[in-house]
Amino acid sequence: MLCERANNKVLTLKYPCLTTPHKNKSKEKPLYQSLPIRRVEKDNPSEYYMHLCAICDDLEIDFNMGLMIERWGKCVISENVTLTSRISEEAGQATRSSRYFEAKGDRPIFGEALAFYFVPDHNCSLVVYCPLVKTMEVLKRWHGEWSKDFAVLKISSLSKLVGIWVQEPRVHVLRRHAGMDMLNVEEYGMEE
Repeated sequence: MLCERANNKVLTLKYPCLTTPHKNKSKEKPLYQSLPIRRVEKDNPSEYYMHLCAICDDLEIDFNMGLMIERWGKCVISENVTLTSRISEEAGQATRSSRYFEAKGDRPIFGEALAFYFVPDHNCSLVVYCPLVKTMEVLKRWHGEWSKDFAVLKISSLSKLVGIWVQEPRVHVLRRHAGMDMLNVEEYGMEE
């Protein structure tokens, strides 16, 4: 029984067309945990101001402090995976950090999500993040350094959560092993 299940998992990984399609759930907005933008943040130079500058640059529009924008704390990037933001974790009582991500690009993009924004006028959901720069891959492991600047990505380009390990001045990216998806709860060796 275990061998048969393992064989099925390996075959579906090798040939994705063999998987049964998941039932389509109603498409909901991937953003949740609304974080209102306070007047103090709008009136004084703040991190919000720098986020707004980055968003306007990305959308290629003139800077507009009155731009209609919604801020969110969390984002669902796949069925059971939620990416949080630094603002959300600082506002709440997070026991584990899940704000580091990998995104699709010409080469992998790694970063720390600072906040999520929805711009109704442009109908787009964005993440403002601190990118990992000077990235290098050594022995199938990525590392780099945190940038001093902010960057913006569309939420649709986010692919998965990653862990980080900081050993000054380098930041090492810890990815989940692909074989972990093949295991069920019993095979993890963890008790429920």
